[in-house]
Amino acid sequence: MKILTLKVNTSILVLTLLLSFFARAQDGIRGVVNLGSNGWLFQSEELTGFDKNYLPDFVSKLKFFDDYLGKSGTKIVYVIIPTKYEIYGKFELNKSKISDESYEIIGKSLKEAGLKFLDAKYVLKKAAEGGSLVWMRRDTHMSPQGGQILGKNIAHYLTTNQLVNITHKNNYTIDFQNVDFPSDLWRFIYPKDQLVYPKFESIVFPNIKFSNKNSELLAKFNPDIVLIGTSYSVRPFNSIAVGIEQVLGSEILNLGRDGGGIWGSMDYYLGERKKNLVPASPKVIIWEIPERFINKQSIQTYHDFPNINKVLDNR
Repeated sequence: MKILTLKVNTSILVLTLLLSFFARAQDGIRGVVNLGSNGWLFQSEELTGFDKNYLPDFVSKLKFFDDYLGKSGTKIVYVIIPTKYEIYGKFELNKSKISDESYEIIGKSLKEAGLKFLDAKYVLKKAAEGGSLVWMRRDTHMSPQGGQILGKNIAHYLTTNQLVNITHKNNYTIDFQNVDFPSDLWRFIYPKDQLVYPKFESIVFPNIKFSNKNSELLAKFNPDIVLIGTSYSVRPFNSIAVGIEQVLGSEILNLGRDGGGIWGSMDYYLGERKKNLVPASPKVIIWEIPERFINKQSIQTYHDFPNINKVLDNR
C-alpha cells in the first residue's frame, strides 16, 4: 500500500509540475502581448513606459557619437520611433496606464543636448488621424505606408534645414507588391485567441527602382546620406528608405540591421568605415531608434559591440 501511495503521489507531483510549467509559459505569453480590439495586438514591453533614470546615459552616448562623427563634417539626425500604443492606444483592451509624455521628454532631452531630433510621433499620429494605416495591426513594426510617410518627412527635414543639397534627381519607377505578411506578435498569444486574430496581414509594400535618364542603368546611391537603425529600416517591408529616396531622387545607403537593438547598426557602420567600405564622412547619418529600446538593458548592451567599444575606449 505504501508503494502504491508513493507511485500515486509521484504521478500527482509530475502532473503538478507540468501544470505549473504550462501556467508559467502562459503567463509568459501574456507578458509579451496585450490583446486589442478590431484585430490589433500590442507588445507588452512598450506598455510599461520607459525609465527616465537611464535617459541621461542614453543621451550622453548619442552626444558622444554626434561629436565624434561631427569632426568629419557629418551631421546626425535622430529619428525616435514612437511606440505603437502612442499612435493606436485606443484599440488596446486593458487601457494600460502609461505616461503620454514619454516621447516628449525624450525629444526635449535630445534637443537640450544640441542634437538634431525629428518628431516621428507627430508625423505618424497626424497621418493616422488622417486615415492612413501607419502600423501593422498584429506586428511590432510600422506598415510600409507608415514607413514611407515617415521617410518623406525625413527627406523634407533634410532639405528644409539645408543638411543636404540636391542638385539633380534621378528618374525612378515604383511598383507595389501585395503580400500576406506573417505577423510577429500572433505566435505569442493563446491558441484560443489565434482563432480570433488572423496570423497573416495583407500589406502592400513599394519597390523603388532608379535609372539614369539616358539609360536603364541603376543610378548609384547618394554617398552623402546614410540610414542606420533597426529592423524598422530594413527592406523590403519597411519603407523609410523608399520615402526618403522618392523625395530626394537618389538611392541612399541603408545600413539598417535586424536584431542589433540601438547599437548594432552604428557598430556595423563603424566597422565598415574603418575598412573604407562605406563613406567615412557622409553629410548626414539618419539614426532610427525605437523608443521602446530606451531602457537599461538595451542601452547597456553597447558593451557587446566591438567597434563601438573601440571608439568609446579611445575617448
